[in-house]
Amino acid sequence: MIAVPDRMPVLLPCASGETSAELVGAEPTSVEPQVLDATTTSFALMADMVATSGAVFIITIVPVPVQVLDPTGARLRQAFSALAPVIDMDLVQTRFVPRLERTAGVAAVVDLLPSLRRHATPEYWGVHDQHLSARGHDAWFAALRTPVRAALLPVALVEPYL
Repeated sequence: MIAVPDRMPVLLPCASGETSAELVGAEPTSVEPQVLDATTTSFALMADMVATSGAVFIITIVPVPVQVLDPTGARLRQAFSALAPVIDMDLVQTRFVPRLERTAGVAAVVDLLPSLRRHATPEYWGVHDQHLSARGHDAWFAALRTPVRAALLPVALVEPYL
């Protein structure tokens, strides 16, 4: 959700399990592609393993509550004014989801952000943590139902159930 400005003191997760501390001092245009490339490569490897097992690989993108409840990022910008210029509430959706959708072996990418934003409520998450609540799981299931059917059943069988 935050673009990495020059020399920003953050650690980004890499596909190898390491952090990208060595990348943080680089220009944003060079850091982001490296992180995205490594993560996309990890998903491509998972897709290969899933295909080898004969299963279908469906990815679900689960947004953090602030993406749903503060879609413009106003509260984040207020709380973290130094980062305000680089806060992008849709970064995952604009930069990462399209990469996943183009990854060979991925049957579907289901991004929950649009559906959760349409009916945004804090009740999608637990009271004590940011895991989905029962209501959040209901919303997840509703978003997954059609893509899962489409990925698992022949087209002729899917349409009557949509």
